Amino acid sequence: MEKKTLFLFFFFTFSFFISCSSASSPPLIIGRNTISELKNHTRISEFRVINRRFLQDCPDPNPYLGINVSLSSSGLADDENVTVTVSGVLIPDKSDWIGMITPANSDISFCPLNTFYYKQTGDLSDLPLLCHYPVKAQYLSNDPSYLNCKSKECKESEDGECLVHTCSGSISFHVVNIRTEIEFVFFTGGFDTPCILKRAQPISFSNPSSPLHAHLSSIDSTGTSMRVTWVSGDKIPQHVQYGGGSSATSKVSTFTNSDMCSGTPESPAKDFGWHDPGFIHSAVMTGLKPSQTYSYRYGSDSVGWSDQIKFKTPPAAGSDELRFLAYGDMGKAPLDPSLEHYIQPGSLSVVKAMADEVAAGNVDSVFHIGDISYATGFLAEWDFFLHLITPIASHVSYMTAIGNHERDYADSGSVYETPDSGGECGVAYETYFQMPTASKDKPWYSIEQASVHFTVMSTEHDWTENSEQYKWMKNDLASVDRSRTPWVIFAGHRPMYSSQEGILPSVDSDFVKAVEPLLLENKVDLVIFGHVHNYERTCAVFDGECKGMPTKDADGIDTYDNSNYTAPVQAVIGMAGFSLDEFPDNVDNSWSLKRISEFGYARLHATKDDLKLEFVNAKTREDSTRLNLNQSAEAVLRHIEFGHYDTEDFEDGLSQDEDFQNWNLVTKKKSKKKKKKAGGGGGGVSNSNKRAAAAYNEDYDIGVFRQLPIRGLSNPGNLCFMNATLQALLSCSPFVELLHQLTQCDIPKDDYPTLSAFARFISKFDSTTLNDGRSFCASMFRPVLEKFTPDVPTGPSGGRPRQEDAQEFLSFLMYEMHEELLKMRGCSSSSQQYVPSELTQIFWGQQKSIVRVEGNPDSADIVQPFLLLHLDIHPENIITMEEALQLFSASETIEGYKTISTGKADEVAASRSVKIQELPPILMVHMMRFGYGCNGTTKLNKTVSYPLQLVLGDDLLADPTLDQDSTRLNLNQSAEAVLRHIEFGHYDTEDFEDGLSQDEDFQNWNLVTKKKSKKKKKKAGGGGGVSNSNKRAAAAYNEDYDIGVFRQQPIRGLSNPGNLCFMNATLQALLSCSPFVELLHQLRQCDIPKDDYPTLSAFARFISKFDSTTLNDGRSFCASMFRPVLEKFTPDVPTGPSGGRPRQEDAQEFLSFLMYEMHEELLKMRGCSSSSQQYVPSELTQIFWGQQKSIVRVEGNPDSADIVQPFLLLHLDIHPENIITMEEALQLFSASETIEGYKTISTGKVQADEVAASRSVKIQELPPILMLHMMRFGYGCNGTTKLNKTVSYPLQLVVGDDLLADPTLDQDSTRLNLNQSAEAVLRQLEFEDGLSQDEDFQNWNLVTKKKSKKKKARGGVGVSNSNKRAAAAYNEDDDIGVFRQQPIRGLSNPGNLCFMNATLQALLSCSPFVELLHQLTQCDIPKDDYPTLYAFASFISKFDTPNDGRSFCASMFRPVLDKFTPDVTTGPSGGRPSQEDAQELLSFLMYEMHEELLNMRGSSSSNQDVPSELSQIFWGKEKSVIRVEGNPDSVIVQPFLLLHLEIHPETVRTIQDALQLFSASETLEGYKTSTGKVQADEVAASRSVKIQELPPILMLHLMRFGYGCNGTTKLNKAVSYPLELVVGDELLADPTLEGRHYELVATITHRGQGPLRGHYTADVKQSDGRWVRCDDASITTIGTNQVLGEEVYVLFYKQRQVVDYK
Repeated sequence: MEKKTLFLFFFFTFSFFISCSSASSPPLIIGRNTISELKNHTRISEFRVINRRFLQDCPDPNPYLGINVSLSSSGLADDENVTVTVSGVLIPDKSDWIGMITPANSDISFCPLNTFYYKQTGDLSDLPLLCHYPVKAQYLSNDPSYLNCKSKECKESEDGECLVHTCSGSISFHVVNIRTEIEFVFFTGGFDTPCILKRAQPISFSNPSSPLHAHLSSIDSTGTSMRVTWVSGDKIPQHVQYGGGSSATSKVSTFTNSDMCSGTPESPAKDFGWHDPGFIHSAVMTGLKPSQTYSYRYGSDSVGWSDQIKFKTPPAAGSDELRFLAYGDMGKAPLDPSLEHYIQPGSLSVVKAMADEVAAGNVDSVFHIGDISYATGFLAEWDFFLHLITPIASHVSYMTAIGNHERDYADSGSVYETPDSGGECGVAYETYFQMPTASKDKPWYSIEQASVHFTVMSTEHDWTENSEQYKWMKNDLASVDRSRTPWVIFAGHRPMYSSQEGILPSVDSDFVKAVEPLLLENKVDLVIFGHVHNYERTCAVFDGECKGMPTKDADGIDTYDNSNYTAPVQAVIGMAGFSLDEFPDNVDNSWSLKRISEFGYARLHATKDDLKLEFVNAKTREDSTRLNLNQSAEAVLRHIEFGHYDTEDFEDGLSQDEDFQNWNLVTKKKSKKKKKKAGGGGGGVSNSNKRAAAAYNEDYDIGVFRQLPIRGLSNPGNLCFMNATLQALLSCSPFVELLHQLTQCDIPKDDYPTLSAFARFISKFDSTTLNDGRSFCASMFRPVLEKFTPDVPTGPSGGRPRQEDAQEFLSFLMYEMHEELLKMRGCSSSSQQYVPSELTQIFWGQQKSIVRVEGNPDSADIVQPFLLLHLDIHPENIITMEEALQLFSASETIEGYKTISTGKADEVAASRSVKIQELPPILMVHMMRFGYGCNGTTKLNKTVSYPLQLVLGDDLLADPTLDQDSTRLNLNQSAEAVLRHIEFGHYDTEDFEDGLSQDEDFQNWNLVTKKKSKKKKKKAGGGGGVSNSNKRAAAAYNEDYDIGVFRQQPIRGLSNPGNLCFMNATLQALLSCSPFVELLHQLRQCDIPKDDYPTLSAFARFISKFDSTTLNDGRSFCASMFRPVLEKFTPDVPTGPSGGRPRQEDAQEFLSFLMYEMHEELLKMRGCSSSSQQYVPSELTQIFWGQQKSIVRVEGNPDSADIVQPFLLLHLDIHPENIITMEEALQLFSASETIEGYKTISTGKVQADEVAASRSVKIQELPPILMLHMMRFGYGCNGTTKLNKTVSYPLQLVVGDDLLADPTLDQDSTRLNLNQSAEAVLRQLEFEDGLSQDEDFQNWNLVTKKKSKKKKARGGVGVSNSNKRAAAAYNEDDDIGVFRQQPIRGLSNPGNLCFMNATLQALLSCSPFVELLHQLTQCDIPKDDYPTLYAFASFISKFDTPNDGRSFCASMFRPVLDKFTPDVTTGPSGGRPSQEDAQELLSFLMYEMHEELLNMRGSSSSNQDVPSELSQIFWGKEKSVIRVEGNPDSVIVQPFLLLHLEIHPETVRTIQDALQLFSASETLEGYKTSTGKVQADEVAASRSVKIQELPPILMLHLMRFGYGCNGTTKLNKAVSYPLELVVGDELLADPTLEGRHYELVATITHRGQGPLRGHYTADVKQSDGRWVRCDDASITTIGTNQVLGEEVYVLFYKQRQVVDYK
């Protein structure tokens, strides 16, 4: 078969010595220079690139350095944790690390030319290389005392004073017996520039020959024999002793360096990753009984014996019950904090969960389907993997399938020529895991256990139809005895279905097309794959369509009844260890029923009647989703049953391979009137399996046609679209008769290729009877296909590289046949007149488009032929074909229809409908399922029911008296094609210009009028009195046109050289706005300098050239003149030579950019400027800009603050669930909302009073063109997110009184027609004045036009400015507790800093803290002595700059971050390689500030309880009381910064629950006290924690994250929390304590399912009660339902009486 080569890494073909050349680059590599890019692309860890680094001894080594390894004995044990200590370090550095090297004599010095060899591994740097691979490594900073030098030693002293201190540190390594000597080496310089400081003495294992890592496997289906495989350093055969006296001798195998695959450059397995595997022993235990428990041990007297191990044999084939586990892509992870070249973080938790199930006796066997160890050429890691799975694999049968990371390598015979195996090429895998395969490198097999037949294939070996593996699969599946094993499970590695999106495709369509039919044909019940690292379960699926859907049983479990089999259910189960693949936000695959991105495995239980599948979450051990398959004892057949019948009535021999559904068979009762004739058929015989619809006679009557026998059509590759079309056409008896007539003609092949193909096809197709049984190859259509798609090559066997659209092919065949039939009789269709042919009399009908104008009887009717009826099925209410037909013919209002009377265009009421004027003998109906655009092809998967008999109703007919017999149609079901949306024809050029290009994908709905309006007066650019809904000419155009009657452009497609659909859509939408088009035409008259006015110049040239040709030119237009504009829009994005771009942009951002650029340039042209804050109108603003009024109403204060500002777009929030129409979004936009905490100073008072206030936004002035932006997109650390939600909108919009500032606003100006094409999917951004678009900041309210009389300097009492966090008035002599807050500004994120941004935004919501920061700005703070205080003072000073509007970069916190995580490097731009924990940073900031504040005033925190200005804001006190019966209470009072709340128990569902759990009394088990006794007595004791002192700001930490051996875990659980919190008596040490009322002011949320990836945001409350979401640079207003609907991490509550706090 053809190899599938994916050049992830470039294989050099030049000389050996061209080691550092980068002149040629690998085609698919994403990024070439940075390790971080490579990590993202190849999933390699930082540690994996060590082995390509230059290592040498560090200059001037420290004489005091030492390295020591502590062991439990003289040598290393088989499984041991060793402690490595370095000492004598003068200056500990975060770049210091220890590597474990084996063998100990490995060369770790500089290796010349290895850059050349190791390009394939993914490291494209040109640095020198390390010659051998370190097995694992750790930074010494893993010892918390190392960097702080807490372990000091004096090396030199004088007069009792130490002159030289050195430091030491210790870390622990987990080591397993890998037989070779180990050396620990002390490095500095990190992984990028390492040098050697010190090498320890080599260490040997106590017994390198120990027998280790036993794992079991089945060798047959009897359950009476088991293979046990283990590893040893000794090649002499060993033994397994089992079953109370039985013994078997091992067969020994191994592999060497020369067995590894390689090329140029050499592979890791052959070179730096090689490690001696020792010897693999395998012995077969026989004479066992199925489903029984035995014990065994393995080894020998000379090398030692393993412990006794219990194991269980699997159930024998044909028995009833099987319990097994299945998963893929597990790998391994270190049992210490080490870094390794490949770490699969979920493997530890998954193994632990499965080992517990095995130990409980609930598992009969295990299936691991590919990507086993991920050693990938670093062979020492196989030992670590085998050690990891021993608790499972040594107790039950451990069956495996091969994956890409075991087998694939270039020129090795694998299907996919990627370097994924690192050169192992399946050798290591097949040696360690000896499955019951036929021979080496043929890793496919089948086995039966209980009621299940397993067919295990290799997706990495040839699976094409003529391959050895394909033939084996076909035979194996066909041979299954369903009476013995009623269930068939098919397993392999690469999946057939996955919703995962990535750089490389997860699914190979060629694999699906080759193998999937076998599954359906043989009634496979369940298919399990891996490769994609998540869990996904399908419906009963075939060919991308659901053939069966589950029902819910009493327990809510998805259940299929496979006694009515439809298709296999498929499951991707690659979630057992490798870093998880997240699913896209919007999965549009109807076949995908369940998707989970969590670590776990599949648990399956099979009996004769049921097969159950469960996904088990390794963390919770809970089954998240379950599936039942049920079947009866009778055979489950798919869709064809073969038998032998009376050949007089039915010809036998149908081929099962042809996949033909035989619904009804043969009548045994003959008709007396039967008269058999040549050609098949037979009048009076009911044979529904043939297409013989009527009797055939020599002198047949009109309409009585013969049909063809049923035969399958072979498919050499991607020709099902043609086969289905031909089979459907053969169901149409008039067409078949036409073909038979063609066979009587001598048709030249070159002149009439389509007619010739059909004539030869029908002759040969009909040449054999049905009992021939063979499928037929329609090779004669090859010239037709080449004409259909001339750019697609056809292979030697007739196959094609891609699929085509069946409806397009059907239309092409029809039009080609029609043209050739006319040509044969000397006619031509080149004229615009419709010319019928023999074909049109079968398939063509006529439709009538009727336009009705009020008061004008002379309406415009359009009559035109049609080949198919194209039915729109997208509306939700369309669920039947009848409804789609009604929609097709329904009358619709024509908005803006105009006719000329007395020289002036008048708008009149008009409507349009389409009716069928003439019905064809064969009616073809096209359900429009497919769409085509920049995002590729989309399909609507929706069931639309259709009848076997269709009666066309009067409402569809132009003449209801049309012969009723002709309205009754029988449906040829096979003729129903999935067709697209375009039909081409030749029509009258006076009314419609011909020549539309099919490539431009334009749908021509209405064509030609046959009836002219007497009042029609044609002008350039338009046409009064003619309704042509396919053009944008909305009104008549006159030379002296009246105001408001504008011309528009003809419709033309815009070409897309690459990722420019965002621009094309924006330009097309703008061209629908006639006032804007007229402005562009005016610009054409001006001489506009290109350099000074790039945007105006581009539009002027665009409109000139776009309008230079009429619509009948037909070609698309290239808007290349916008290239300078695009380069200014995104200066960082290069534009290719052809004009294409490497990425897509946001259409709304581009629209806003164009508008503001044009506005600026128009002002500039007339000498004005918009740089001032004063709004300056332009010709453009008079078209698109409106004005909105923000109204603040304060109770008892008529002098409220109103804000009037211009707007370009109305940004509508559509995220709330109740927003399903545009009208509702507009109501939400203008709805009045209460402003919480609004304050004003009444006369004579110093302190601000809180008053009732509300705010609303109304439209003060409507623009001629109103643009509405549905806010669908969001941007953050996790990338761009999109809300896929349907929001309905009208064709006519009336702006209601509730949206208007003045309800008496001219009503005509409130009625707007929707330019549908102008609706853009826009984001959330509007820019006033000079706000930077790149900063992504939404400026909601601008300048107040109405000042409050009571407003004071440095703030604004009585002024509501919801863009600032000014929660209260600020005065020069401010009263206690009245604090200012910061304006809202986004914080930029140069990389993985959302944890800091969210923390800072939350802190800025705490007004007392903000005031403290402002006080700090008055101090001169030394940066080096007080880095945290200095950073905050600098931050608040710069952050507080007014009206800037841009996001802010908190770069001053870089030294603080370096101190927070000294082992993490910060990039030049300030970005970091990894995310951190926001709560940890919050605590760190608070404690650092507290320490520095004390240091500033000469205090110290070494004393237990020394307050600072900060602790008075955030710190409280808690009282821990221990009660012992008969003894006084033991009381401990201590300060707290956050309350850490445990939320893991199921009973904790609210914050109140968590707080009660926090303070609940708990029994202290084993508590002891002594009363004068030597031995303490155990007494009853309890402990409770209460709050003794409440802080002004109460911070609550919901403990979602856990840290342990299994890595970091996260609890995704909803815990509800209130906007107002009252601390109950049960939490307080003193129930009379005051200040227990709190209000929520901020939250920090971690978004993402797992702990290793995700994104932090902060929700903060504003002074007017509004909430905003701070997502790095993006600031978005949200509702309280969104605030309360989050799985928050940290909550910030402010005391209600905080105003009384100083």
